[in-house]
Amino acid sequence: MQTEQFHGDPSALGINPDKLTDLLNRAKQEVDEGLLPNAQLALARNGRLAVFETFGNASNDSLFCVFSSTKAITSAAAWLLMQEGKLDTSARVASLVPEFGSNDKQAVTIEQLFTHTSGFPHAPFRPTEWFDRQKRLERFANWRLMWAPGSRFEYHPSSSMWVIAEIIERVSGQDFAEFVRRRIAEPLDLPDMHLGAPDSVHERVADITIVGEAMTPEEYQALGMPVPPV
Repeated sequence: MQTEQFHGDPSALGINPDKLTDLLNRAKQEVDEGLLPNAQLALARNGRLAVFETFGNASNDSLFCVFSSTKAITSAAAWLLMQEGKLDTSARVASLVPEFGSNDKQAVTIEQLFTHTSGFPHAPFRPTEWFDRQKRLERFANWRLMWAPGSRFEYHPSSSMWVIAEIIERVSGQDFAEFVRRRIAEPLDLPDMHLGAPDSVHERVADITIVGEAMTPEEYQALGMPVPPV
């Protein structure tokens, strides 16, 4: 356990210090009991950091892959464009990304991408292709609907937000990761927030460790991911 880092008096920020201690103890318990190899928590209010703590085989300098939490970051980037009047969520995706409008997907709206009602929740997309724009566009074109857009909700784990990233690029004229860097990370003074960590920080990235029951081959395939060798 690292030295506890309360940044001043949490109560001055309207945070109950006893409850905050309970939260930290609960996170430490997860590590001590072997459920997690490490855990890192930060809590801020009104723009001020109350606590920043790391447990297990990592340090406060470690960086963590946050997986689907990047959906909130990507959404926030698109919200900036909405706020500026540059993005209409009622518009059809294909009006901005023509490559997407094949295989009966031409009616999908931008709003449906955000609300996970687009109809392609299990669209295959290998992580090795995520940062290859041409491969992304090819995937968009090949994806097929499982059901009519807007007719039901199902979480789209690795498909719809990549289309939003492409929309951000086309509307802003910037690479989406660079847009997030310049418009979100830097203004919020979050220099260690990256969409795709640069080589210079790789040694700080905590190892990704599978905990709990291992994914089945069928689960890997449903996510469009290669099944690891036994």
